[in-house]
Amino acid sequence: MTPKQRKILSVLADGQLHTPTEIGLSCGVRYDCASGYACDALKRMAAKGWVIYKRLAGAQITETGRKAMEA
Repeated sequence: MTPKQRKILSVLADGQLHTPTEIGLSCGVRYDCASGYACDALKRMAAKGWVIYKRLAGAQITETGRKAMEA
């Protein structure tokens, strides 16, 4: 797991849905870059089953993602 992925999962750890912009801002990225920062990583993490990512709804951590954070 990359440091960026770990940071994004820690933002999602509260179990709530978060938009890519909210995630990027929580990771300390400027507003104009926040969504782009999170989108690519979210797609990769969704492919691994760590998050559920729906473009219009946002992202949410899965149980698999929680276990990956602990490893």
